[in-house]
Amino acid sequence: GVGTGMVVGATKILFGAGLIWFIIMKYAVALTLTAFTHEDFINIAWDSAGVTTGPVTVPFVLSVGVGCSKAVKASEGFGILACASVWPIITVLVMDGCRRVVKKYKERQG
Repeated sequence: GVGTGMVVGATKILFGAGLIWFIIMKYAVALTLTAFTHEDFINIAWDSAGVTTGPVTVPFVLSVGVGCSKAVKASEGFGILACASVWPIITVLVMDGCRRVVKKYKERQG
């Protein structure tokens, strides 16, 4: 989840896209998936965003952001951590959807 968010954040830096659109779209996806996810996974998913604030993750993600912005001579590297924070939520919510699809498939098979 965090790795996918870092890729999205780096894309934002490389192409100079507006951060607000990335954030709005990711939270829209997360909220939509929440509506179709079992409550147990919702609790885990929304709590998983905390992995991006850990003592190892923050310096690593921020250094990648600074490195990307310097490499392309961008004015700032802001937003990579914000982009990385929503993807763990989306990943857990998608995993519940995958789990339910596999469960239905197995029930139909036998």
